[in-house]
Amino acid sequence: MHPHHETSYECLFADDREEYRLHVRAWNAGEAEESFRISLRQNGVRGPGTLSIRDRKGVEVLRTSRAITPC
Repeated sequence: MHPHHETSYECLFADDREEYRLHVRAWNAGEAEESFRISLRQNGVRGPGTLSIRDRKGVEVLRTSRAITPC
């Protein structure tokens, strides 16, 4: 049996003006999304846009259009 390890995810958030990209290590795509949202909030990014999470092979594993909102 192989132990489960964190993996790398590429996170992208695009709004009408900018694209924000970050690589994170997480147990799953949902955890990667939450880490990315926290980072965006801490850097003052707010509002509507599209968030995409890709695994280390470049396959999109999560996509959402929810806004980045304050904590």
